[in-house]
Amino acid sequence: MARSNRRDFLKRTVAGSTLAAFALYGTKASGRVPGANDRVRIAVAGIHGRGQTHITGFGGMEDVEIAYLVDPDSRLFVSRSDIVKRLAGNKPTCVQDIRRALDDKSLDMDVNRDGLVDVVNSGYQSDIAGSLWYENPGRRGGVWKVHRVHASPPIPRFP
Repeated sequence: MARSNRRDFLKRTVAGSTLAAFALYGTKASGRVPGANDRVRIAVAGIHGRGQTHITGFGGMEDVEIAYLVDPDSRLFVSRSDIVKRLAGNKPTCVQDIRRALDDKSLDMDVNRDGLVDVVNSGYQSDIAGSLWYENPGRRGGVWKVHRVHASPPIPRFP
């Protein structure tokens, strides 16, 4: 395995997160057709360590709007909202219950445009490195089908 440096690692991580954001683009649920100049409205759920990285990564992108910050720990809302305001210029809505964000039809959360809210997860959780799309099974119920949107390389070990 080729040795990796921190700069390459960060480039690949941001590329994977960007891909996950654009996978959520233009939804049937929101009733909008994506155009070249549209902005993607997202929610960041979990705003501690890795979530703060998502805030700073997506907050610096011109075509992404962080509309919601979701976390059960409301003590972080002020500091994380200030980061979004500084980077992106908007003040996100802060909620403790993710269902409040999911009820907002203006968020871009229908990956396959079937009218159902899907979930995209990005990060390093044990053996799930990269970005995964969980397809909503809808009224038929059952297991949410998992699709790998982006595969991240193994986490490098630095001397």
